[in-house]
Amino acid sequence: MSNIWNMASPYDFDMPPDLRLFRYAVAVADEGGFSRAAARLGIAQPPLSQQIRGLEAALGVVLFERTAGGAVPTPAGMVFLDRARAVLRDAGEAVDAARRAARGEEGRLAIAIAGGAMFSFLPGLLRDFRLRRPGVAMDLSNLSPDEQVDALEAGRIDVGFAGRARMSSGVVAALAHAEPFVAALPADHPLSRRRVLALRDLADDPFVMFARTQASGLHADVLDLCRGAGFTPRIVQEIAPMHAVVGLVGAGLGVAVVPRSVRVLRFSTVVYRPFADAAVPSQIFMLHRSGGASPAAAAFVAFAGDRTA
Repeated sequence: MSNIWNMASPYDFDMPPDLRLFRYAVAVADEGGFSRAAARLGIAQPPLSQQIRGLEAALGVVLFERTAGGAVPTPAGMVFLDRARAVLRDAGEAVDAARRAARGEEGRLAIAIAGGAMFSFLPGLLRDFRLRRPGVAMDLSNLSPDEQVDALEAGRIDVGFAGRARMSSGVVAALAHAEPFVAALPADHPLSRRRVLALRDLADDPFVMFARTQASGLHADVLDLCRGAGFTPRIVQEIAPMHAVVGLVGAGLGVAVVPRSVRVLRFSTVVYRPFADAAVPSQIFMLHRSGGASPAAAAFVAFAGDRTA
């Protein structure tokens, strides 16, 4: 099949006609003539007629029947115009999509989480961002704090939420959330009858701890709290995820120190009690690259920063 765009004519095209010619042809059809189409397009009528004739010559097809009253599409012209309108719509949508992406209103956002972020502020933050920017698709994954830093440096994720992490010069950490620690106790534990505990009250109990290989700094935070209270916890089990920690507490294996938001995990065999003396809170930081963020990532970081400031 011959390439119609390389046909010998004064209007040869090296490639399909540009969108300007599609727009010209659609205007002639919509207005029913060249004069009215030229006025709509803001150009003179003779150049418009010349452009349409050049398009017809290159196509080898007559698109319009010229009449005393104007111009009427031929059967071939009607088929061409249907496709031309679709191309113009697609082109307009492509331009709009590019502009939305440049504003951070479209694109993909890779977010990593660790520890208890999903028990506290993060679901609400993600929900509100999706309502604000529904064109941004979010991919979530579970990564430890150090894995988040590595993934940020390699460009595999855009944002992370974690506690303590091995920091890098190319990664920024901003405090996103802080909350007190509480005790998770078996419901039949003698201390469950108290309304408020001192951390040292747990010194003789076996501890169920969130696994140090998975925690968002939580394992180290609990160790520091206990040592600050004058004892080193006797750890009988390390496990993840968090509902497994609480489940083992309910099974009577030991007690746990967990962020307050974990109380959303309601087990009939577990009670939660606040501490009078655990002043250092559980902290979650938002991690992101110091530069080169995509517009969607930059928009999310700004939105999260405003929400958590």
